[in-house]
Amino acid sequence: MIRLSRDDVQWSGIRFLDPLCRACSHDGVWYKAILPGAEEAVRALMATGLYDRLAGEGLLAPVQEAEVRIEGFALVLRQHSEAYDVPARCWPTLQLRDACLAYLRLNEVLAEYGLGCIDGHTGNFVVQGADRPVWCDIGSFVPVGARDVAGLEEFVTSMLYPLLLRVQGPEWETVMRQGVSVGFPRTVLERMTGVSLTLGGTRRDMLRQLADYVQGVRFAWPDGVWGEYHTDDDLAAQPPQAHEDPLRAFAQSSRLEMVNRLVRLVGPRTVVDLGANAGFFSNLAASAGAEVLAVEPDDQAASRYHAALARRGGGVRVKVRVEGVGDAPGKRGELVMALALTHHLYFTHRYRLPIAARALAEHSEGALLTEFMPNGMGGTVPNPDPLPADYRLETFTDELARYFSRVEVIDYPMPAGHAKRVMVLCTGRLPRAITDTLTPDLGA
Repeated sequence: MIRLSRDDVQWSGIRFLDPLCRACSHDGVWYKAILPGAEEAVRALMATGLYDRLAGEGLLAPVQEAEVRIEGFALVLRQHSEAYDVPARCWPTLQLRDACLAYLRLNEVLAEYGLGCIDGHTGNFVVQGADRPVWCDIGSFVPVGARDVAGLEEFVTSMLYPLLLRVQGPEWETVMRQGVSVGFPRTVLERMTGVSLTLGGTRRDMLRQLADYVQGVRFAWPDGVWGEYHTDDDLAAQPPQAHEDPLRAFAQSSRLEMVNRLVRLVGPRTVVDLGANAGFFSNLAASAGAEVLAVEPDDQAASRYHAALARRGGGVRVKVRVEGVGDAPGKRGELVMALALTHHLYFTHRYRLPIAARALAEHSEGALLTEFMPNGMGGTVPNPDPLPADYRLETFTDELARYFSRVEVIDYPMPAGHAKRVMVLCTGRLPRAITDTLTPDLGA
């Protein structure tokens, strides 16, 4: 039994409001510290099998009694924890829709026990498994009456109305994200959406009506390249199996096979996939056993990937985060994948190559797998022509060598008519105490 003082753990939220428990973390694991007066009620609920049932349906983060005691608390439950979580402001649009449905289903099950959620906001969700939003606040479960609207009014304002903002068109995406993070007054939401929602009837009726309403929601997507970059067949394809000798015959490998071999050679437990698009290479890393954070700025591509993960179900751990490379500081993995990204950072986002190298290295705790496109934005011929003088592979790799002890360039033939690519594998991330003081070498 591990015994901790109150100062040994990191407390979360407003601790004096919850009558049941306090949420805290220690060594990367989340716990529910049950108040002395609530221990009997919590044990009674555990005995009914409610928590296990909700976890089994993918509605609640699994909890179990912990081999930990915290000063001043009668009981401590350990919550299933994973390396990555994604705040609601960075969810794909379809993730918010699925969270709405999960909340309503959660309350349908709770109603069978005479309970309901007193809260109805996204702050009580964590993302686990295959990008699944699950509730994590057992302290919000309270007795409710047959016509009680506890939690539902907040749900409508904090979750459903932001979703309805996005229904109006893709140009409302930013406003939707503001709605789930900082919120808007109900009257403002009604004016912005032109929708006035009124709750009535029994609680079960309200839950069914709201679920039917959310199921009927449809979204328009902008015309663009990235949301349709991969086909549904691509997303359904199974990654190649591990090769007996991952170092053999790189020159004869296809790009997919090469990435697969390199990922398995590095063997990371955590992976950050920058510019993940619809998750083609994230799937590959997840199938190799890693937990993956797929960072993608395009909401349509990210939503397609989220939907593909939902169809696939369990067995992998992938979280999809809608955010740009430069907007996701602190999101680190033992391996960072940045495939077909460097030329976009340079030509579209105006990152000089040394700055791009630093931005990619910032996410790595061990290794980086990236690519360089010798023809820039062109396929088989340079674009622009001529290419800028500072757009050179050596400039990129020289800067990467300031952050990694080993930088390997893997040149391999591409099929006729395909854009030339050069793979770059960096290993041995140098200590941040050294690299954080570096200034990108931009030359004269």
